[in-house]
Amino acid sequence: MYRPACAALRKLFGDSAPQPEDPKIDARYTPEEDAMLEFGALPRNPVPMASVFNTHKLHFLGGHAPDITISLWSTIESAAETTTSAFELKGQRRTPFHGDMCFQIYDYLMRTYTAQKGRHNVIAILSNLNKSDVFHYRADQNHLYLYRAVSFSEIIRFLKFVVPQRNN
Repeated sequence: MYRPACAALRKLFGDSAPQPEDPKIDARYTPEEDAMLEFGALPRNPVPMASVFNTHKLHFLGGHAPDITISLWSTIESAAETTTSAFELKGQRRTPFHGDMCFQIYDYLMRTYTAQKGRHNVIAILSNLNKSDVFHYRADQNHLYLYRAVSFSEIIRFLKFVVPQRNN
């Protein structure tokens, strides 16, 4: 599940760096056919907008390892100081999402914000690829927003507007 989702996001944000494979993890979950069709239909962005990392084994965020992170476009490895969005992917039978999962997302938001005090918006997404909840921390208001559950394709459209754009 991590690899196809990560590949889709990399395509969307124009990240063409090589992506290591983890066959043991990647074979455990496979997205449903509808999600795979959405991934394949995504246009490749010709201009790099962000770097996307499969970080489910990399405990870089205060000891935590979000499954996928989106970082500033010139980033070559995941770091709390460059993360703009974090994804936590759960198995497709893992709904409804329970409180522990939401606290995990809250941890990602707060640790990202703590590493980047100047960032006004931090986004984290809890998804099973059929249903995705968006958590948005607005530092200027010291407020956490939880948006209605949406599909993964809606998440992708949303992210195009919230990921910081590359300054040329």
